[in-house]
Amino acid sequence: DSNGNTSDASININVDQGNRAPSGNAGGFRNGDGDVIGPYAIVPGESVTLNSAGSSDPDAACGDEIVTRAWSINGNDAGNGEQLELTWAQLQALGVDAVGVHNVRMVATDRFGAAGNATQQLRVVAGPTAVATATPNRTGCGNQVIFSAEQSSTDGPDGQGFELASYAWDFDGDGD
Repeated sequence: DSNGNTSDASININVDQGNRAPSGNAGGFRNGDGDVIGPYAIVPGESVTLNSAGSSDPDAACGDEIVTRAWSINGNDAGNGEQLELTWAQLQALGVDAVGVHNVRMVATDRFGAAGNATQQLRVVAGPTAVATATPNRTGCGNQVIFSAEQSSTDGPDGQGFELASYAWDFDGDGD
């Protein structure tokens, strides 16, 4: 006031309206820049690391954050964490025990209980299939025969390290 007296008043405000669910990212195979470019892919016996980097809470600027990340495979609880490494034995216990496609789900929950989920595939692949051909496949002594492996293939996803890298021929059956 004009005499220099002051007065203070305070009020508590709860900011709890309009909370939005987190945006989940169930990961997958990442390129060198960290971008997801395909499903998780392994061969039988390998482990896999599930990675939810890229999940975010749209209300982070208001103090909200993701507090849990729960993973499941084929509907079975697999564990929690931003990253989750699963051994082949653990995958088998979750029903991942053969070549095929399996569903991975990650649920991100914020501190207010809002949840968002994301899905990705886990592909268990057989790896390369060798196919050898000889043309002609019947010939006589001294004739030329052309051998080819061009029909060989892999069932792994492109760009994820499953490309055929080399071919080896063993004409005398000694394994060398």
